[in-house]
Amino acid sequence: MNRVLTRRRIVLTGTPLQNNLKEYYCMVQFVKPNLLGKYNEYLNRFVNPITNGQYTDSTEHDIRVMKRRSHVLHKMLDGAVQRRDYGVLAPFLPPKHEYVLFITLTEVQIKLYQFYLENYSRRPLAGKSSGFLFPDFQSLQRIWTHPLVLKYNSDRYEIMQQKKRDKEEEDYDSEGSLVNFIDDNSTTEESTTEESSDDMSDISDDSRKKSKKKKSKKKGKDKAYTPRGTRANPVEHEEIDQEVVEVKNDNPTEWWMPLVTEQEIDDMRNSHKLILLFDILRQCDAIGDKLLVFSQSLYSLDLIEHFLGKVDDATQEGRVDEKLGGHIGTWSPGVDYFRLDGSTSCENRSI
Repeated sequence: MNRVLTRRRIVLTGTPLQNNLKEYYCMVQFVKPNLLGKYNEYLNRFVNPITNGQYTDSTEHDIRVMKRRSHVLHKMLDGAVQRRDYGVLAPFLPPKHEYVLFITLTEVQIKLYQFYLENYSRRPLAGKSSGFLFPDFQSLQRIWTHPLVLKYNSDRYEIMQQKKRDKEEEDYDSEGSLVNFIDDNSTTEESTTEESSDDMSDISDDSRKKSKKKKSKKKGKDKAYTPRGTRANPVEHEEIDQEVVEVKNDNPTEWWMPLVTEQEIDDMRNSHKLILLFDILRQCDAIGDKLLVFSQSLYSLDLIEHFLGKVDDATQEGRVDEKLGGHIGTWSPGVDYFRLDGSTSCENRSI
């Protein structure tokens, strides 16, 4: 980009000073070459001191140095960096009205909420060393969205565990084949014996035989030995001495399963948030208006899409499902609604 010949250079960004000081140097170097000096000099003067003062165990001296270096860097860039906030755009934007709605939980959600607080909150789950606020918040967030979101999380956990087990098996198989490939002591013994002298030919022959026997024993140990029974001496299944690896299938995210039935999982009425959302959808459809739904959770988008499909199926079959709150309507993906998330391709984003 530095090879592009232009009279002026402008870079638009968010808050790079708080995100990445190294990227900040690249942008300033593009707009004002050599303003911050060479890159190594910039690292020693600003990046390292500022970074050292941002750790939880930073000393008071490190924090003071960080503040001074940040102030110096801020002053150096006053002539090249123009900082603007939301107030610059406010006069040119139409007014925005925000309504914050407080929605009560359903009976099923209250039961799940209380059970989690009494049994899992502020104490570690399986495999955790200590309790954390963020995992608790995520679990409670799934509860107050809809019980089906808990199932989504459990299914995803099981998929990740299965992938982990498959990877461990692949690593174990590849490790075993590598050991069999390099663990061949017989070749070394044979070559050493043959190079000794002609007088030791008898000894070398004996060593070859012994080495072959050792090699065959090693191969036998690598394979699982299963004794064969005869009609006179049948071998019982319990007598087979084999190492059995038990795979535990405990899923700590399935704590909710005893509290929720299968009928309640697919019941939209177990979430007042969903009921309100679909009421808004129905009113928007009645007046021909459009609606944008934002969510920080992919599970929530999956949940909405799941019940849209349920409503569409009920409408196509000409029935009114009470579990869907009596909602009807056609909701075909790509026709009646669109979904945009991180997995959406560039081609679909431009539609």
